[in-house]
Amino acid sequence: MNIIENDIVSLAALLGSWVIVTGGIWKLFDRIEGVAAPEAKKSVSQWLLRLDLENHFIRWADTFSEAFDTIFGTRHLSWRCFYRSAIASLIAVLVMTLFWAYLRPEQFMAFIDRFNTEVFGWMLIASVSLNLIPDYLSLLESRYIISLLRNSTSMPEHIALIVLDFIATFLIALIALLIFIIFVDVITFDGFLAGFLSNVLPLSSPGGSQPSFGIWFYSTFFTSVWVWIYILSGILLSTRKPIDLFITKFKRFFDVEKKPFLSMGGASILVITAMYLVIIPVVFVLKGD
Repeated sequence: MNIIENDIVSLAALLGSWVIVTGGIWKLFDRIEGVAAPEAKKSVSQWLLRLDLENHFIRWADTFSEAFDTIFGTRHLSWRCFYRSAIASLIAVLVMTLFWAYLRPEQFMAFIDRFNTEVFGWMLIASVSLNLIPDYLSLLESRYIISLLRNSTSMPEHIALIVLDFIATFLIALIALLIFIIFVDVITFDGFLAGFLSNVLPLSSPGGSQPSFGIWFYSTFFTSVWVWIYILSGILLSTRKPIDLFITKFKRFFDVEKKPFLSMGGASILVITAMYLVIIPVVFVLKGD
């Protein structure tokens, strides 16, 4: 592949990931808006309309818990929770695959060239072993962290618990990856750390034509990323007065009083789009080096 073809694959993958992420978020919050109880909507609306940052940060756990339960249900050990967790995991794997294609277009196209039923079967096993099961456990861990957040009234405690959620998710993904690669004899235990640093974290393929294990590793952080985006979008909406000129152009997306969850979805899309706009030049500079 020449440089132009690489750039075309990269940009197409990036655009595709943006469409899936933003479309998924809009559909997610639209679903929550449609089934949420009036009391939940009122609670979220009041939370967003408060401009006290500390109280705003503390109350987010209650509203996030309501959104979380609306999607996954109140009982974790249920088919509803499991299959919705599985759907979220598969979408996350797809998004991370597109990110891999954006970062490593040569590896992605080499993978496409050798793709067959055997490779598909291997990816299916990897997805079940590295995502469906670990992500379901990570969701349970996040549910527990959210319950602790709801019982806390201290902003430092909230920050500490969010960091703890990230660490716990990291360990779940790391242990699942370690067990899998040793079980399938992809790499020895001694070479795991080197491979993790050189291939998993930078989302690169060790063989050049097979998917990076980073795809499945990063996909496990779905719930944690949702928490961060939820907080950022809430802060964006609650501080909308300084950017009133901008918000008025998007009134139908930010009807906080009547459609608070959908407003959160619109703000989340703005947050993610801003992150994409920052990532594009940074990654191209790094790839140029």
